[in-house]
Amino acid sequence: MGDAEHGVVHAIACPESLRCPAAAARPRPPDFRHANEEGGLWYIEAVPDRGELIVLNQAELTAAGQLRRYSWEHLEDQLGGWTDQAIDPAQDPLEAIPAGELQRVWTR
Repeated sequence: MGDAEHGVVHAIACPESLRCPAAAARPRPPDFRHANEEGGLWYIEAVPDRGELIVLNQAELTAAGQLRRYSWEHLEDQLGGWTDQAIDPAQDPLEAIPAGELQRVWTR
């Protein structure tokens, strides 16, 4: 029997984010921004994986100026939630943003 049949859970390999000490020396991938249908902006920290982007952190700045933050530490609230789907850049165009812009929005 394989591990899955025994209910064994394996650790996931460390993602290429700043939170991962093994990846600290690697160049950081760009962060992204995407306008939503309601006139707000999504700010996204993601890492590439097999042609898609896996979201690590996302912040929504609404058209009314409200900030909502989502990550593995805060998955959802009554207004929205962290995406559980990979982003396909070919289907969901994202704008690369300058280093530090996501952090500036996240900490405002």
